[in-house]
Amino acid sequence: MPDITTHTITTPVNKHKVVLKSSITGFDDEAINTALFSDDPQSVTGKSLAESMRESIKRIVVSVDGSDGEGRPLGIVDLVYNMAVRDCKFVKDEVEKVANPTEEEVAEKKDDSGKSTETS
Repeated sequence: MPDITTHTITTPVNKHKVVLKSSITGFDDEAINTALFSDDPQSVTGKSLAESMRESIKRIVVSVDGSDGEGRPLGIVDLVYNMAVRDCKFVKDEVEKVANPTEEEVAEKKDDSGKSTETS
């Protein structure tokens, strides 16, 4: 099992401490994309976007205020979606950055030798 690096963010309204994976694996990416295109492989719907975000949260968010969501109906997704709307949107934006990093974000993670310094 590869090492997983994480980072912590703090939500702007209620100051929740949210631990996120710093990158995703190929398996994570496949599961997120499967949810995105579950209704119709040729198009993206509002329902599939919502399902894809839920899958992203499940695979990227490690904990919220020290809890992994165990025992809750939707697990970690419950913890995120039950936040104040600004906090929830903030977390979703950060999850999106991990799931779909820009070229600049990927380049920042590389050392001078051109090899990625992140572990996932």
